[in-house]
Amino acid sequence: MQCCSPEGLRCKSKWPAAVGRSIHCDGTEPLSHDRIERRHDIAIVGRLRTTTGARDVTILDISERGCRIRDRMGRLPENTSVTIKIGPIGPVDSVARWREGELVGLRFDRPLYPAVMEHIRQHFDLRILGKGDIDRSP
Repeated sequence: MQCCSPEGLRCKSKWPAAVGRSIHCDGTEPLSHDRIERRHDIAIVGRLRTTTGARDVTILDISERGCRIRDRMGRLPENTSVTIKIGPIGPVDSVARWREGELVGLRFDRPLYPAVMEHIRQHFDLRILGKGDIDRSP
């Protein structure tokens, strides 16, 4: 996976959340025609709650309007209402919009405030905190 810095330099992403996607060196994804906000690659343990119970998931990327998670324990159907705790933040009411194997895209019912987004990125990303890559792709 490669990306370009603003200066035109090439760099390689070492995060599995970026596999199959173009990202900038700062961990953000270029905007596409169907995306309103940038997604930010991240590694956070989250807590997903459904009508059948709760389980830990890994949050792989996040934007103000949603996130992508790895759900190793369940098969969350599309259009399922859930809540997710993003580290200690939340619960955030969400809907599962898509699923591909263990990967699930959640859309938040209400967007996160920009200050909350920055707080999450700066204080809870386990990669930044030196805890490494918590959920390697198989």
